[in-house]
Amino acid sequence: MKWIFRKPYVNLTALRKVFTAVFLSLLFPLVLLSLIYTRMNDKIRAQFYDRSLTSMQSSLRAMELVFDNIDQIAVYLSDNYDIINYYNLDRSDAVKKPTSFLRAQQVLGSIGVANNDILNIQLYAARSETLLDFSTISLYPERYYGSSFRLDDYDYDQFLGNYLLGTDTLGCSRKIVSGARFHNPEPTLIYEIRHIGSSIRSRSNRALFYLSESRLLELFSSLDSFENASFFLFDEAGNILLLHGEEVFADDAFVRELCELPDTNGPSGYCQVSSNGADASVTFCKSAARGWKCVQAIPYSYVLSATSSFRTSMVLLLAVALITGLLLLTLYGMRLASPTLELVNVLNINGGASDSAQIVERVRELAQNNELLREQISRQVSAIKAETFIRMLTGEDTDGAQGLDMLESLGIRRNAALYMILLINANDIRIDTDLERIGTQRVLLEKLLADQHELEISEIFSVDMERCVLCVTADALSLKEFQRRAENMISRVRKSLGVGGDISYSVGGDIVNAPGRLPKAFLHAQLALKVPQNIFGTHVIQWYERAKQFADLGAVGTAAADDTVSVQNRILIENIQKYIRENYGNPQLSLSLVGEEFYITEVYLSKLFKKATGENFSHYVEGVRMTHAKELLDQGCKVSEVIRQTGYNSPQVFRRAWKRYYGEEEASSGADRETRAGISKQLQEQ
Repeated sequence: MKWIFRKPYVNLTALRKVFTAVFLSLLFPLVLLSLIYTRMNDKIRAQFYDRSLTSMQSSLRAMELVFDNIDQIAVYLSDNYDIINYYNLDRSDAVKKPTSFLRAQQVLGSIGVANNDILNIQLYAARSETLLDFSTISLYPERYYGSSFRLDDYDYDQFLGNYLLGTDTLGCSRKIVSGARFHNPEPTLIYEIRHIGSSIRSRSNRALFYLSESRLLELFSSLDSFENASFFLFDEAGNILLLHGEEVFADDAFVRELCELPDTNGPSGYCQVSSNGADASVTFCKSAARGWKCVQAIPYSYVLSATSSFRTSMVLLLAVALITGLLLLTLYGMRLASPTLELVNVLNINGGASDSAQIVERVRELAQNNELLREQISRQVSAIKAETFIRMLTGEDTDGAQGLDMLESLGIRRNAALYMILLINANDIRIDTDLERIGTQRVLLEKLLADQHELEISEIFSVDMERCVLCVTADALSLKEFQRRAENMISRVRKSLGVGGDISYSVGGDIVNAPGRLPKAFLHAQLALKVPQNIFGTHVIQWYERAKQFADLGAVGTAAADDTVSVQNRILIENIQKYIRENYGNPQLSLSLVGEEFYITEVYLSKLFKKATGENFSHYVEGVRMTHAKELLDQGCKVSEVIRQTGYNSPQVFRRAWKRYYGEEEASSGADRETRAGISKQLQEQ
């Protein structure tokens, strides 16, 4: 505006008349719409509350059904023959009759498979003083607590006294639980039931059901403004069972007031309360069956958003009244405005300033944002194309002519003579491997594949963090020549990536003669990667054609889906571990070398080793090397000699491994600290 008033041709009197006329023309519609808004806003708020209350009561009934189902499970367990046998075991029988434990655990396991709402079930037998759950049989619960499972702010004595041996049944309680089956740490509901019966000798047996708070909160996620509200579920005693969004209204006194609403204002309803000067609209209801009290407090500003449609209508009516004023403002604006001012308005510069440097800076900012937008769109298009192709390969999308059209939209020719599917699988990805490093290696892999000129790669599609798939087409090549070129391409790529790092790659492949058979080729490539025996010789690609000649692929698929490890495979892994301990000094020690030694494929070795030992192959090798490295250093060996004897190619690689393995470990004594300081100094001098 200052810029406008500096112009010498502006008629200030006429400008004042324009604004006066606009104000008078808007005054009456504003008063009328304010009255309409007040009446309609009250009505829409009432409808909003009624809808929220109905949804809350429905969600509360759904949660009661979950607990009714658990009560039925508890009854089933108290009458189950295997569970009764477990409860009736004496302490002396605990070691002599392990099958009783296993049968009882199988009963729990079947319940866990059939019911996704239950994270875990713990059974405590008072006679034998033992405890078991889905995955653990504990003869000594004090060892089980703290290693496989624990409650936040609870030691074992408190857990034993309150949950296992307490005289009173706690019913349902909310605790922060950590353990193997929980997303550490996870708010969890513990539902305690005392198991008694005519066939059960002790009356102190307990069944503890663990339910995820996040999964139970999903039952209430349909409530209006649930993500922006504070939600509480209290038991009859006022203890919090479920909690969501407590940071919205974190005042303890306010929470107590919410808990008392269903008792003082009736079993259900809604009202408006205040907390620390902030208004909240509260909807509440009470369960008649269990006495639970469900309360949701929504900031009043979000409730007002429910009237947004009426405010929009009011704005539209106001627009009619503003037409005359806008026409006048437009006529005068044509005289008062200039191309510079129009540019300022288009660029939305704060304050409407017309400084040329500010305009130039804004234009540059828009250009940079445009480049970023292009990059984001490019990444999104690639992700969409990859998802579409994978869905087509897995049979989730259309087939026939529509599927062929889809192939062309993905850049894959529909009239090629041969089609090759190559499934590249990253082996032995460790949990502690930097995600940025994994992403960098994936980008390098895709770049190396894209830069090769021997084969016509239609596209590289990412399946997940471990796998990507290539679709390669050819016209004038024989099947054998097609395979040979693919082998040469993969060999060069693997050589460029290097061998013996954190990640190695296995490739499964198949060739078909029609685009409609691509889904079957994708399935064949997956089956070829699951073959355990190294029947592929020197071939760097595990071809399905060779796999089906030497392996029972049906049995391979069944074995791959089985999570158990056979006795033979455990013996195999023990032999592999022994081989690693005897050959850790070999710089070439890798998945490939061990796979050749034991005549199994890299991808199968990686998955079997992780399944049998619980850790990655590379992590185990590093642990063996670091253990021997520390022993050698403690004996006074030089770092350079230690590096050579433990199989590292350079001081830099050894330094990274040492820091990764021992960097976070605190020294246990002053002498140990001095030793580590000396080691670090020697490493820096290498």
